[in-house]
Amino acid sequence: MAFTVTQPVFLWGFVLLGIVLCSCARSLLRISTRLSRLIAGIRIATTVLLVLGLSGLTLQYPTQLNTVFFLLDESLSIDEAARNHAMAFVKRSMEEASAAGMQTNTWHVIPFASRPGSAVAACDFLRNSQKPGASLPDRDETDIAAVMRQAVTLAPSDRVTSIVLLSDGNDTVGGNLAITKDFSIPVSTVSLPSPIQKEVQLTEVRVPERVRQGEPFVIQIVLWSNCQTQATITLSRDSIAVGQETTTVVPGETIVQFKSRLSSMPQAVYTAKIEPQVDTIAANNTASNVVFVGNKPRVLFIDADPQGIRPYATILRQADMEVVIRPPAGIPSRQEELNSFDLIILSNVPASQLPADRVTLLAQYVHDSGGGLLVAGGNKAFGPGGYIGTELDEMLPVSSRVDRESETPSLAVCLVLDRSGSMGGQKLELATKAATSAAELLDGNNLLGVIAFDRKPTVVWDMQKPSRTQYNPTTLANHLGQITAGAGTSIYPALAEAFNQLDHVEAKRKHIILLTDGHSEPGNFDELVEHMAAQGITLSAVGLGDADTLLLKRMTQNGHGRFYSCNDAQTIPRIFVQETNLVDHSTMCEEPFEVKIASDVALVRAIDFTTAPPLLGFTTTKMKPVGQCILETDSGKPLLAWRSCGLGMCGVFTSDVRSIWSADWLSWSGFTPLWQSLARRMMRRPNEPGINIVYRRNGRKLELALDAMDQQGRFLNGQNAAVTLTDAKGSTVKTILEQTAPGYYEGSLSWPTQQGMFQIQATLQKHADKHELLTSCRGLVIGCRNELLTRGPNSSLLNSLAQQTGGMVNPSPSEILAPVAGRRANRSISLWPWLLTAALLLYFPELILRRTALRIPKQ
Repeated sequence: MAFTVTQPVFLWGFVLLGIVLCSCARSLLRISTRLSRLIAGIRIATTVLLVLGLSGLTLQYPTQLNTVFFLLDESLSIDEAARNHAMAFVKRSMEEASAAGMQTNTWHVIPFASRPGSAVAACDFLRNSQKPGASLPDRDETDIAAVMRQAVTLAPSDRVTSIVLLSDGNDTVGGNLAITKDFSIPVSTVSLPSPIQKEVQLTEVRVPERVRQGEPFVIQIVLWSNCQTQATITLSRDSIAVGQETTTVVPGETIVQFKSRLSSMPQAVYTAKIEPQVDTIAANNTASNVVFVGNKPRVLFIDADPQGIRPYATILRQADMEVVIRPPAGIPSRQEELNSFDLIILSNVPASQLPADRVTLLAQYVHDSGGGLLVAGGNKAFGPGGYIGTELDEMLPVSSRVDRESETPSLAVCLVLDRSGSMGGQKLELATKAATSAAELLDGNNLLGVIAFDRKPTVVWDMQKPSRTQYNPTTLANHLGQITAGAGTSIYPALAEAFNQLDHVEAKRKHIILLTDGHSEPGNFDELVEHMAAQGITLSAVGLGDADTLLLKRMTQNGHGRFYSCNDAQTIPRIFVQETNLVDHSTMCEEPFEVKIASDVALVRAIDFTTAPPLLGFTTTKMKPVGQCILETDSGKPLLAWRSCGLGMCGVFTSDVRSIWSADWLSWSGFTPLWQSLARRMMRRPNEPGINIVYRRNGRKLELALDAMDQQGRFLNGQNAAVTLTDAKGSTVKTILEQTAPGYYEGSLSWPTQQGMFQIQATLQKHADKHELLTSCRGLVIGCRNELLTRGPNSSLLNSLAQQTGGMVNPSPSEILAPVAGRRANRSISLWPWLLTAALLLYFPELILRRTALRIPKQ
């Protein structure tokens, strides 16, 4: 038994005793000495009571009143029989407590799985008992550390608390159970039985983290069983079966080995599946793992004319690279297929042939997966290719929007837009947006006219208004916004009006762009187009949806223009921009020029550019501040440039990689090493020696560590380290690693909640060269939930918890109820209400004594 105070500052109130004594000694009342002493005693007692009451005087005394928390495992590895065993244990404990007259004790049940549930009175829990996990939303993991922390938090301080863990001990989250060393509460463990059904499960697919190209390696399939049976194991690589074996599975662990080798892929996913003769849980019969291969780099070459780029592909193959050539329609539509390539080259590909979703995938491929993208020029790339305003143009180190020189030859363009009823709504909005985009490309020496038509043409923007101020996009947009959908489709009168406008203006080039989505009323189109061609007026057409393709193709062929078949109205603005740039030759230079070195980098140091023959043309672009120009034309325009883009690189070569502008370079001795070195510089960086990423799960965290040393074995310190986690859909999560030791960087991410394959890519950026990245890749496969990989109770973990905390292993209910030697709790009684009440009661006698007329003679 002991006394404590909660507000010790009020103990300074005892200083008031001196004041009280002085006031009693110098009282002005004429009273007897005996009465004076009585009043002084009452005042002193009142003061002491007030000080002690305000100080929060508390009486503490020991007690053995007990509170027991039953932590009940309700994860997927606990079946109904195991749960009934646990419920029976709780029920017997309460019955024996009642029989022993221990009704003053309290009993609580906390169900748990991946997270702890709410604490429920044991009697209520038994009364409302349902199937396992009825009150828990997520049973696919077991987190023992979390429920133990909650029990400690709820433990009352004025009772002797005990914790009883009823579980199979299979902690699948891997929480920090080291917290038990600081526990002051004993944890007793009751091992719950495992299912008695016959079970065979595939525990793990063991593969080397990285193998060399063509090198044989062993794949180990790890099985576990509680019975002896036959099982057939099938091994697949990237969904293609590569091996099968039937074996006898014995109780315990069985390992089956397969041999394999990889030659031409950067990574491969191996998946094993077992088919046992007897089994209970089918969900744990499959597992996967990923192997990274130090193989030939893979290059995807995209060009509409595969024959024209074969010499360049041959040069790359000579450098031991695997080259795949495809037309623009062959650009992969899935992130995992894109990630199988280290470099993607777009050769003279217009934006109209790049769907927006493919461009977004390319951006993710470069930025998040560390891939390389090289865009080569031509008459359909950059400005002429309609890149302006696209996501692709934003990625590149150069801008396709350039400032035209004042001597640019003049151009007159007439846009003929269908406004029939079928063009209403989004189609017409996109058509007017396309007209505005085309107008923004034209400078003061160029002319623009806009005609809208249904059954008859309407001049929206008069060709006879050449003033530059009238090409203000806002002004033009206001005029275009007045176009409304009409009825009928008659192309001939609209083309005749466009011909009439262009025939009366002076321009070196005259061009008509026609947009329609329907079939026109009859007209003498062939004769009209012949007249236009005779006057130097060219015609291109965009057929949207169900347009008259045969008519439009014939007119554009006779009109020396181009025909675009368009099924997606969203591409109309890009087509208009591309077509405007094609006829406005100021975005291309088709004259011989000499190449100059713009930046002294390793790529160009070993090549003698003084012997390089002239290139015959290039596409005009403008450098961005984020880009680095490596080679330039003799007029100072960028020829070769690159930039870092996230984890990857984006580059441009504004001449072509065909036998047109760069035909003479094919025979130049420096071109082969230049082209090969450029490809290797742009492509995804391979894993560097000494750059090693290690990961492990710790609770709900994916802990990551990067061990970094250079080629000489020296620690790489003070670098910028980061890790990116990418799932199969291309979604990424990134974290920065902090240096914690020489050459050692650490960080963490949230453990992925979904199943599937993930790529862990670590990057180390050297301060000395902002363009140099050292990378390391590893695979992470999350397959069957660990709850379904049951191997019986984890007795070692349960025994360790009980031993470290002073608890018991598999105790009986009576042992849990027995008082633990030396364990007491302190109950507290606050005395301040009684003390303050007593002080108040003493005040009134003193007051009465002081007011009474009673006189006691002095002694």
